[in-house]
Amino acid sequence: MKKKFLFILSFLLLFTSVYASERKKMTLVINNIVFEKDFVVKNDRIHIPLRLVSENLGADVIWKGDTRQVEIINKGKKIVFYIDSKEYRIDDMVFTIDSPTFILNDTAYVPARALANAMNAKLEWNEKEFYCSINNGYERDVTREPDPLKDGKDLALINKIRKVTDLGDYLRDGVIKVEEVQDGKVYELFLKDYEKKNLSMRFIFDKNNNLKFYKFDYFPNEKYPFLKKHLSEDESRKVAREFMNLVGNKKRFLKDKELSKDQRDYLPDAGTYVFYTKSGEVTVDASGGFVYTYSKN
Repeated sequence: MKKKFLFILSFLLLFTSVYASERKKMTLVINNIVFEKDFVVKNDRIHIPLRLVSENLGADVIWKGDTRQVEIINKGKKIVFYIDSKEYRIDDMVFTIDSPTFILNDTAYVPARALANAMNAKLEWNEKEFYCSINNGYERDVTREPDPLKDGKDLALINKIRKVTDLGDYLRDGVIKVEEVQDGKVYELFLKDYEKKNLSMRFIFDKNNNLKFYKFDYFPNEKYPFLKKHLSEDESRKVAREFMNLVGNKKRFLKDKELSKDQRDYLPDAGTYVFYTKSGEVTVDASGGFVYTYSKN
């Protein structure tokens, strides 16, 4: 009994070590999104994670445990890979591959070339650099809905800024989308049925919730005209100061003698005013009555 147990244990250890030696890290680029992931060499074929690749190529993936198959819905086509089988199907057509699809650590792996072909994607593989690129032109929407708990502080500031600068109240019922970036978050406030380039606000926050960049894109038309009241220079300055106070910049505006030669010589377009501080500048459109750009240097 003891010998039998030792034989089974040795077999399991051998089986595990074979897979461990075959698993390697590679740079996997799916539609220009970079992943550092495991791939498996089996039967002289590169195998890649089926779900990760398929979903980033724009497909929906369904695991059917009762029949041990993975179903991929891609642009109306149904692709089915069968676990431990060398066959896969696209709609009613059956194809054969050199190495079977298999599961390792709860992840289904499939030969890279077979998956790329099934998804009508272009595959590039560099064995020397352990680099694999799969591209079918699909662009994933990296934005998400705002989370009141996670984004609450940013959203509160965005709402205050809108009230100060959106004097026409045009974006009151706007939609907000959030994108997570490496060093912070990017928010866009826009109208659902209107071009972003004509009416939207963009906010970039750093990891400490400080506003780094803001822009108000506004192109007046019949539905969203300029305000009837033209702001005076003093009123424009007031808007600029309110904005600067909101973004946490309490530093005073520079006096004329503190300006650089370039700042003194700069002549903005008619109807706009530029206010300089030690950390940046604010440009105010005196006709529309809003701060349309801010950048914290």
